Amino acid sequence: LHEIRLPRIDKAMGLPNFVRYTLSPLALILFTPLLIVIFNYIIQELNGSLADTWTEIQTYGPYQFIVFRCILNNLPTLTHFSCIFAFYLSQIVLYYVVPGASAYGPATSTGYVPRYKENGVACYVVSNALVLIAYFAFNAPVHELFHHLTPVIIAVCIISWIVTFALMFGALCCPTNVADVHWNSNPVLSYWRGWELYPYWFGINCKQLINSRIGMTQWALICLVHILKDFDNMKQLSGGHSPPWTQVLCSPVFISGALQIVYLLKFFWWEIGYFGTLDVMHDRCGFYISWGCLSWVFSVYTLHTGILLAHKLRYSQSRNEDAFFTMSAVNAAVTFVVGLLSIYINYEADAQKIRVRKANGKCNVFGKPAEIIRAKYKTKGGKKKESLLLVSGYWGFARHFHYVPELLFALMICVPSQLASSLQLFYFVYLTILLCDRTGRDDQRCSEKYGTFWKQYCSRVQYKMVPFIW
Repeated sequence: LHEIRLPRIDKAMGLPNFVRYTLSPLALILFTPLLIVIFNYIIQELNGSLADTWTEIQTYGPYQFIVFRCILNNLPTLTHFSCIFAFYLSQIVLYYVVPGASAYGPATSTGYVPRYKENGVACYVVSNALVLIAYFAFNAPVHELFHHLTPVIIAVCIISWIVTFALMFGALCCPTNVADVHWNSNPVLSYWRGWELYPYWFGINCKQLINSRIGMTQWALICLVHILKDFDNMKQLSGGHSPPWTQVLCSPVFISGALQIVYLLKFFWWEIGYFGTLDVMHDRCGFYISWGCLSWVFSVYTLHTGILLAHKLRYSQSRNEDAFFTMSAVNAAVTFVVGLLSIYINYEADAQKIRVRKANGKCNVFGKPAEIIRAKYKTKGGKKKESLLLVSGYWGFARHFHYVPELLFALMICVPSQLASSLQLFYFVYLTILLCDRTGRDDQRCSEKYGTFWKQYCSRVQYKMVPFIW
């Protein structure tokens, strides 16, 4: 195993070693699981109301509120664990059953080339279709999962912790590529980051299985559950008759959930490209990836839709109004179109860079010949390589301009209509902080990799993320 030496001061954040590499990850490991359980309890039991949350904390005290109200009153049952494992198994089965060509990601610094299977779109469509068929054709109460999300999240957190330790044990005992296994003498950071770069389980690349096939698919399915629960509620308030489709389509729950489902379809369309991004290439399979993708993503990234639904359920039922909280047709259309444009620009920015690299720079960008910098660098093995840095098109606006439509999309899904709870903005604020931090980390990695070529690129593209501002 190769030990990673840490700098005394983190260059990207300017923080001392202990704060950046021990205190920060330890706080995230300990408190993020509690945070998502508390958040979902607030949605399930308190309809997303922060005022009601504060009342409960005053009534029971912080300790009893967290331990008894949020956790012990929502402990998962064997049925919850069975459903989770059934979903995981379904994704493994779909991976093998659905045909798809082999695809390969960028080689690591040791020369190892990770292997993937290119059948993500088909598996994603089948997964969503199965839920819709179960609900509409067989009257399966899949929408009732909404009322079980807190125990499900607790169960997934437990499974994710076990998976993280299993990944570390696998890296120690039977790694896929020993040369890419790195450890750290700091046990907190080792657990947070993980050791192995590309482990394989069941013949599947773990990053594809955990990040993509499980993490992203369950995000979409929770959105679908929200939409179906909203539809079922409107149906019940309509006396058992299906509500008008205009009413369904103008619901903020539908707008928010449907935009996320489309966004994730884009993700699977570009899945192999995603595995060539800096984060996937450098991040190892530790708590950050395994727990993050299995637990955090579907809990936090659907938080806003859950709040919209909880708010709508509470007041539509008390007022017996099936059309309560419905957006105007113009508002719904504008929000949905802006969301779709954000998805498209985000996708096109990434696709633009890929097209230029495939054409070795000999192609047009925005109707003009692509402007590039041929950045030469050396691998750890001493091999000389070249990479193309695009300085025109979307990548001429800012070095990380593709994060701007990502944040605009986040705003559309968090607040498609009125603000039911300030907690709705959590994902938008969190994503803003995450992406701003990522720009620093990405710039640092590129600076270390490309040296003077990166300085040349930064002199031509001066803004980090937002043109003319930052």
